[in-house]
Amino acid sequence: MPGDPEPAEPAPVGTGVRRVLVVDDNLINRMVTGRMLDKLGVEHVSANDGAEALKRVRDDAAFGLVLMDCEVPVMDGFAATRRIRTGDGPLADVPIVGLRATCPSKIASVRCRRG
Repeated sequence: MPGDPEPAEPAPVGTGVRRVLVVDDNLINRMVTGRMLDKLGVEHVSANDGAEALKRVRDDAAFGLVLMDCEVPVMDGFAATRRIRTGDGPLADVPIVGLRATCPSKIASVRCRRG
């Protein structure tokens, strides 16, 4: 419509996040996620379980995002997230996205109803 401002250019995908920690015990899931991040031009590092994720976060403060599988061995994703959040390191506030490759239908339906 005349006089309407031009829409802003969308930001390129991946802007702002330079490095991602991918936590998943399934090699295929890590590979697929890694390839998607490669296409976005985002560097990524993998961890097989929550304990390894916690060590990587403590040793390397360069992560802009953590993709955390909720059900990994040794220390699950929920416990690892709590430990990261309660730590005094520079990544205590890093965005952490919980992932699940499988989700029982009963749990999924309850979570969907809750929004």
